[in-house]
Amino acid sequence: MFRFTIRDVLWLTVVVALGVGWWVDRREASDRADDLVRQVKERELWLYATAVRLSERGVTMKLDKDGDLQFFPRSEWRKLPR
Repeated sequence: MFRFTIRDVLWLTVVVALGVGWWVDRREASDRADDLVRQVKERELWLYATAVRLSERGVTMKLDKDGDLQFFPRSEWRKLPR
């Protein structure tokens, strides 16, 4: 029969605990990444829908160099440098 010391059982406990901890962390990280992807897609859809609604009202959106949105009436948009 096998004989295990308390030290062997403690080492096994440490190894199993590390494995379970790693697995839980990876699963949570994957869930967070999925949530972020979903949020980005929702915001892209909202931004597209907003751009369409504004365009129907004669307003155009443009991103500047810093990534900020600027809004212009359609008449001013044609005058802006590209």
